[in-house]
Amino acid sequence: MFCLKVYQIAEWLINMDSAKVIRKSVAFLAVLSGFLCSPPLNYAGGIVSVAGAYVYAGMWGLENRGERFVLPVDVAVAPNGNVYVLDMFEDCVKYYSAEGEFLDMWGEDEGAYFLNPTGIAVAPNGDVYVADDAIKRFSAEGAFKGRWLVPGSAKDVDVAPDGTVYVAVYYGARVDYFTPEGERKGTWGGEGSADGLFSKPRALAVAPNGNVYVIDSGNGRFQYFDREGRFLGKWGDDPFPKGSICGYDSLAVGLDGTVYVTNIYQNNVERFSPVGDSLGQWGWEPEHAEQILRVTSDGSYWGVWGPEGAPDGYFKNPGGIDVAADGNVYVADVYDYRVQYFSAEGQFLGKWGSDGRGETQLYHPKDIDVAPDGTLYVADSSNNRVMHYTPTGEYLDGIDWGRFEDRRKTGPADVAVTQDGAFYVGYFEDGQIFHYSEGRSIIRRWGYRGHEFGPLWVSGLDISPNGNLYAVDTRRASIQYFSGTGSFLGEWDSSRGGGREFPSPGDIALAPDGNIYVADSGNHRIQHFSSEGKFLGKWGSVGAGDSCFAYPAGLTVAPNGNVFVADTGNHRVQYFTADGVFLGEFGSRGHGDGELYLPEGLAVGLDGTVYVADTGNDRIQYFRPVK
Repeated sequence: MFCLKVYQIAEWLINMDSAKVIRKSVAFLAVLSGFLCSPPLNYAGGIVSVAGAYVYAGMWGLENRGERFVLPVDVAVAPNGNVYVLDMFEDCVKYYSAEGEFLDMWGEDEGAYFLNPTGIAVAPNGDVYVADDAIKRFSAEGAFKGRWLVPGSAKDVDVAPDGTVYVAVYYGARVDYFTPEGERKGTWGGEGSADGLFSKPRALAVAPNGNVYVIDSGNGRFQYFDREGRFLGKWGDDPFPKGSICGYDSLAVGLDGTVYVTNIYQNNVERFSPVGDSLGQWGWEPEHAEQILRVTSDGSYWGVWGPEGAPDGYFKNPGGIDVAADGNVYVADVYDYRVQYFSAEGQFLGKWGSDGRGETQLYHPKDIDVAPDGTLYVADSSNNRVMHYTPTGEYLDGIDWGRFEDRRKTGPADVAVTQDGAFYVGYFEDGQIFHYSEGRSIIRRWGYRGHEFGPLWVSGLDISPNGNLYAVDTRRASIQYFSGTGSFLGEWDSSRGGGREFPSPGDIALAPDGNIYVADSGNHRIQHFSSEGKFLGKWGSVGAGDSCFAYPAGLTVAPNGNVFVADTGNHRVQYFTADGVFLGEFGSRGHGDGELYLPEGLAVGLDGTVYVADTGNDRIQYFRPVK
């Protein structure tokens, strides 16, 4: 089950076509591999109070998780009309009234904790069943009532009118059925393409008369059976080659026996008679993504709930973050295709951007950098360009000057601006660094993929006070540095030994004194170097204690030299002296004020306020030192 979830998330990351996200996905997927199959690392008491501690000061973004869905994969309606939605990405169940009023959610308490939930059903008595690493049973309000294992990966679940629980076993190529308490009553199926056999049964539904309908996805067809598994009929062999994975994803049966099926490839819902005759179809436009739609039996629109559009101050996977000299905070709102900016207290001030390639349009903006003159540079990654705006989002220049005459370049991974207004752009897959003048002309470029010097996969850039440029090379797991004119000055990597191996460097930050800190994500530690790459020290190991990490994905250095680390897998921020002495931590796994979920980006204002891209919660939180 875990492998399925990693595959789905990896596919999502790849489709983003973003170097910066690919860089951070190394840590993210590692977090999943380390923690989805075991209880999460938690910290009792939320924010830790120590000398010099930071306390929660505010947040902005989506405050009520019930108002949004990240990856809703199944929905079920109870006899009283309440609607239960299974959000696989957030590993929880949310339930609503028939009109869409949010009532409650569960999925993070002991017993109710989900690993990879894929199906949900409600019994006639109101009990809720979830197909996860096991079949889990809850009361209508989410009280845990029991679980039982189903070898072969339980993919979907439904409950018959008499309370019998049916389970589609994906890798077991069968259907199992149980009493409400989990006692096995029988099974049918097996691997094959003959009538009554299956290949990767993806979903099932029980009709009011007790018949069971199954999406036999590997065979590209539907089969239906009586309540004890006797084969009754099939349809759908012809449209799909045998052995292919069809686009039909889930199904339900109406009171009149009509079968409703979602087709994820066609983005529509199809209707069939109880014996498979086509009755029509309807589809939905992209603006209804991540919403729950309420329709009549013939597909007429009835209502909707969930996030409509992108409200001001809300985020969908916030990425890069930077603080301007006046204290305003700028956030690259990746999946809302825009930049938003706020006061230091989180008051919404403005935004710009929408999905497209126009002057004020963006497509997966991944990073943002505030120049000394206050203007902003945005790494518009999936548009393969860098855009330049005023502090309020007025377009200055930049359209297509990420592509230029060289069509080889892919999306920019990072951008760094010098004091004189020139800037550097690092590209991930093409392994190049471009240096541009303030007037946007190319001064020089270096580092084609395969050349002796220069990065292969640029994933991060930073400029030292003396003007040298440092780049994280993800593929060779090294740090390379150059003069401001592009001359290769040095590199350090795994071949050097001495404790400075980087299996997957995550981020780089330069201190005011020119020293360099690297988030060595794969080794769960921070490494410290001089500006010439001399190894100065390291700290950290895998774990949840002080100075321990779980795939740290980001870090930054405060004006006073303290080092702040986004301890991503531990859902917290830790901070240290310049030499790595532990000073404190804040945050814990959760979704309330001051709690974090897979934090990645960090920035520190001149007043010491720490801004955290609380990526898994789709929001920004800020913390201030205790006075």
